[in-house]
Amino acid sequence: MTTPPHYRVWPRRLPHHITPPATSLWHNLAVSALRYPDKPATVFFGQRTSYATLLRGAERLAAFLQQCGVAKGDRVLLVMQNCPQLVLAHFAILRADAVVVPVNPMNRAGELAHYLRDTGARVALTSGELAAELAASSNQQPPEHRLAHLVVTQYSDAFDIHASGDDAPPAIWHEWLYTRHPLPVLEGGATHAWEHALHTTTPPAPSTA
Repeated sequence: MTTPPHYRVWPRRLPHHITPPATSLWHNLAVSALRYPDKPATVFFGQRTSYATLLRGAERLAAFLQQCGVAKGDRVLLVMQNCPQLVLAHFAILRADAVVVPVNPMNRAGELAHYLRDTGARVALTSGELAAELAASSNQQPPEHRLAHLVVTQYSDAFDIHASGDDAPPAIWHEWLYTRHPLPVLEGGATHAWEHALHTTTPPAPSTA
């Protein structure tokens, strides 16, 4: 067997082959929540979310997604800046046995249209300042390519807006992080507030992944 030429410059400390893990990302989160329930999974401007809390939130959001019609293999758009909700939403989509479609939050309505048409997604999760653009893109599509459900979070859902000192966001970010944007109108569908989705009490269906 011929040695690949790039091995001549391959770092000695790195193996030539990797063994993919046999466990899923969701399984790994569940194990972490069992082993380290009180340890912080995310820290956002001083607000610590434990592994146990992250797991519970993801299960509730997964159940809500299933109530919105998300089934195994369905594509779900995830359009957010980096924040704790992005992590929770990612795991919730996986828990619902669906496929995460990460979307660059810099995309505008015309670019978002490609994701709607190409993936067949009927459900999306986004943040308040991006929701209107995503809804506008959906509203411009023919009915078969429109979103049926849009779940919208506000950044202040994830931290204490009264935090001070080192835990407080820089003053220049206040308008961006503290503003609670109105839910946009989704033609032929429904928009849902993040806190409403996370108040789901029905457990998600058993995973078949």
